[in-house]
Amino acid sequence: MIRQLKDAHDTAAKDRSAAMITLKAMIVQAPEQLRTETAKKTQRMLARHCAALRPRALETPDDSIRHTLRSIAKKWEAGHEFPNRQEASGQTIPTLPVTPESANA
Repeated sequence: MIRQLKDAHDTAAKDRSAAMITLKAMIVQAPEQLRTETAKKTQRMLARHCAALRPRALETPDDSIRHTLRSIAKKWEAGHEFPNRQEASGQTIPTLPVTPESANA
């Protein structure tokens, strides 16, 4: 059971990391105004900003990049809340105490 919880947590962490890397790579291709708006933001601020973007009719490349950034940011936010929900419910991964015998094993 502990291994499954750890695997779920590790997978969520990898997904969050991949989503942020993709988000930052897409911002490089975004219009100048959007790059300026997102400059020097923390990861959380960047994700919130991009998740709040409102694409229009998806008729231009700018609309497409806004839609893509919004989708990726929402994925990051959803993955970011997984460990927080787990901690809030008290379902943390139990740890075993480290004893001198187990440290030498």
